[in-house]
Amino acid sequence: MEDLRAILETLDYRDLAYIEARSNSFTVTEALRSAKINKAYYYDKPQTERDRLDEIALMYKRDVMLRANIILDNAVVQAAEVKAAGLKSRDERVKQSASTEILDRRLGKPVTKAEITGKDGGAIPIEIFDQAVKKVYDSD
Repeated sequence: MEDLRAILETLDYRDLAYIEARSNSFTVTEALRSAKINKAYYYDKPQTERDRLDEIALMYKRDVMLRANIILDNAVVQAAEVKAAGLKSRDERVKQSASTEILDRRLGKPVTKAEITGKDGGAIPIEIFDQAVKKVYDSD
């Protein structure tokens, strides 16, 4: 399909509002409500035009996401440098925090174990529903 900007320039304000709302909505109804557009305006259009608007909305969403990801990708090195610079801080808490974040990102966070017990530290009863018959088992 042609350049997204060129396509958007050909649309009226209601179609633009719909496209922006649709790019952030799961349903057409949700998009129409969000854009404050009467359902008749949308559904009076031929099916091919409605499909075209939805395709443009998808292009718009992909374009926005792509641009955002490019910005974030370009900032990764700078963000890593900021984290690494924290290691040179005079404040021990900043050094510790920066060290932990760097290690967590490169090596993964350590596994946290948890023990779960029932009331007053006892066993947790497990209920299993087998068709219409209820069986209760004690985990001891």
